Amino acid sequence: MDGTDYLGGGISIRYPNGEKESMSIAAGRHVSSFRAEAMALTTALRWLDEGKKCGNLLILTDSQALVRKLGGAEKSISEQENETWRLIY
Repeated sequence: MDGTDYLGGGISIRYPNGEKESMSIAAGRHVSSFRAEAMALTTALRWLDEGKKCGNLLILTDSQALVRKLGGAEKSISEQENETWRLIY
């Protein structure tokens, strides 16, 4: 096994006071890069929601597919997408 069967993502959060937190996410075996990116975003939003450490939020991603897919809550189909929208709003 060469490691290409498993995907994951990374989260980096920087708060207005300069504090930083990072986390790696294991997405599992044989998942798409989109799924790994979506899991990372949802995990970051959960993390922030649980900590209640911020007000306004700026999300930066290089995943055009993720941005397109989350083009609006009414377009969400999967349970994870619905949770992502719930956490955003």
